[in-house]
Amino acid sequence: MDWFYAALIAVFGLSIASLVEKPLASHLFPSPRALNNAFGLVSILRAALYLIPVALTIGFQGGSGVIWAITGGVFFGLGISLYFHALKTEEVSRAVTIASIAPVFIVLLAVVILGESVTLVQLLGIGAVVFGVAFIGFKPGSGKIVLIDKKPFFILILSTFSIALAFIFVDEATNRMNVYATEGFRCLGMSIGVLATHWTPKQTKPLIIALKKPKVMALTLFSEGILTNVSALALVYALSVGPVSLVGATFAIWPFVVLVLSISLSTRFLNILNEPLDRSTLGFKLIATLLVVVGIVALRL
Repeated sequence: MDWFYAALIAVFGLSIASLVEKPLASHLFPSPRALNNAFGLVSILRAALYLIPVALTIGFQGGSGVIWAITGGVFFGLGISLYFHALKTEEVSRAVTIASIAPVFIVLLAVVILGESVTLVQLLGIGAVVFGVAFIGFKPGSGKIVLIDKKPFFILILSTFSIALAFIFVDEATNRMNVYATEGFRCLGMSIGVLATHWTPKQTKPLIIALKKPKVMALTLFSEGILTNVSALALVYALSVGPVSLVGATFAIWPFVVLVLSISLSTRFLNILNEPLDRSTLGFKLIATLLVVVGIVALRL
C-alpha cells in the first residue's frame, strides 16, 4: 500500500473515532470517569494483543525501551482522560482543533529537552497554530463575539501538553525497541495512567451498567478497540515507507476532516451531534481550523 493511502486511513479512522467519542463522553456513559475506566480496560486488551505475539516472535530487543514506552503511555493516558472530560461539554470540532496544538508543544519540548533547533518556517507554523487555537476559542453569540467556556478550553490545552510529553518518551522508546513492542507497552502505560487516576470500587457498578448496554459496548469497542488501533498501525506503516514530513503533513488534515464530518452529522437530516451551523460559527471554525492545518504542515516540513 502507498504511504499516502495509509496516512489517509489513519486520518479518517481517528476522525471517526473522535466523532464516536463525543456521544460516549456526553451522555452514553454516566460520567467521563466511567468512559475513562472503559478506555483503560480496552487499553489493557490492546496491550495484550501487541505484547503476546511480540514476546512469542521478535521479542523486545532487550527491553531497554520498556520504561520509556510505559512512561509515554502514562502521559498519553492522562492526556486522553483530560480530553474526555472536556469533550463532555465541548463541541468535538472545537475540541479536536484545540487538541491539534500538540505538535507545537512537541517541537518546543524537543528544543528544550533534546536540544533540537527550529527553522523560520516552523516558527511561522507555530504562530499559525497558536493563533488558530486562540481563534477557535471565540464564538459569535447574541450579536457579539464571546469566549467559549474557559474550563474545557484549558483542560484541552493541558491534555495536549501531556500528550506532547508522551511523544518525547515514545520516540525514545522506538529508538531502543521495535514499534510493535513500543505500542504494546504504550497501551499498558495508558491503562495505568487512566485507571490509577479514575478507578475506585464505587466506579465498578456504573461502569458495568453502562457496558451492559449493547450500543455503549459496541461503540466503545469500535472507537477505542478498532478504529484507534487501525489508525495507529496505518500511521506507523505510512511513516515506515513514506517521507516523515509528507506523512505528517497529510495527517495534519485531521481537524479539518473532523470539522467536515461534524457539520454533516449536525444537519437536519442526521443531527446526531447537534453542533451549531450558523454562518458566523462555521466561519470562525473554518478559519481557525485552516490556520491550524497550515501551521502543522509548516511544522512537518
